[in-house]
Amino acid sequence: MANRNNTKSLHKMQEILLASIQTEIGLKHKLNSLDEHKFNLNSNLIDTQSQILTDTEKELIESLCKMVYFSRRENPINFNRIQEFSIKNQSKDKLKVLLANFLSIPVKRVVTFAQNLPDFTQLEIEERIGLLKEATIGISISASSSLFDSKSNIYRNIISKDGNVYADESNMNLNVMKNIWNEELFSKTINFLKTLNELCFDEACLAVFLTIVLFSNEAVCPKNKEKVKNIASRYSFLLRKYLQWKLGPGAEEVYKMLISKLPELKTLGEMHVSFIQDVDHKQIDNFLIAFIFSKKNLKSNFGVDETSKGCVKYEL
Repeated sequence: MANRNNTKSLHKMQEILLASIQTEIGLKHKLNSLDEHKFNLNSNLIDTQSQILTDTEKELIESLCKMVYFSRRENPINFNRIQEFSIKNQSKDKLKVLLANFLSIPVKRVVTFAQNLPDFTQLEIEERIGLLKEATIGISISASSSLFDSKSNIYRNIISKDGNVYADESNMNLNVMKNIWNEELFSKTINFLKTLNELCFDEACLAVFLTIVLFSNEAVCPKNKEKVKNIASRYSFLLRKYLQWKLGPGAEEVYKMLISKLPELKTLGEMHVSFIQDVDHKQIDNFLIAFIFSKKNLKSNFGVDETSKGCVKYEL
């Protein structure tokens, strides 16, 4: 009986998941047709036969950056709310609920970014959901590295770090998370943010890296796995070309280090999900349920066995 109830509960969560993501990747936060032609956002523009970065590829990278900025403007975050975490005598469960609901905005930023990529929107809805469920938390963590001041451990409410564009003057000292995260999660998150901040030396590099993470779905191979694999490979090639253009002889080492961060990011994302997975789902945003409570059941829902892992490969 218990198993039957659990299955029923899971099915209900999956219905919420499908409805919420379908709504979010539908018409909301989409560029209008007047704007779309200004952005070259298709991986088919990447010339994989040449090691030289073309002007078209530079425009593609610039457009990816603009999509990151767009996702931040469309989903403004309020760092002033972080004061709620500092209220004395709050239970750990209450703090976890606050954190889970706070994460809903970074998650929506990822969805907004993804739904404006033609490589993403051309996939079937189930494939898009699979990619988002697997990659969204990791992308949220990675994207936040450009908001992070590693010297002070402070997040700043930035639209564009390179352009020095701020949403407002609010900020969040990450040390407040010591009251919520365990010591291992806090340490691993800080170390990852600092390392990625150094490796992704500008927002162009970061934007391409985020796109690679989106299509690097190793735990779930969508139906059209070859298409997804090729998209990820092309963006990986683009990153290599961009680094070569910017860094010269040192580019290959940076490229290898960035690609090697993908397994670490996957583990870190799973740690964040696991940490708040025991929160009462009735107290948090339905949209966030899609990325926390049902993520651990992803393989069974898509019928993927252990042999299908690692379907996206990178040449190091």
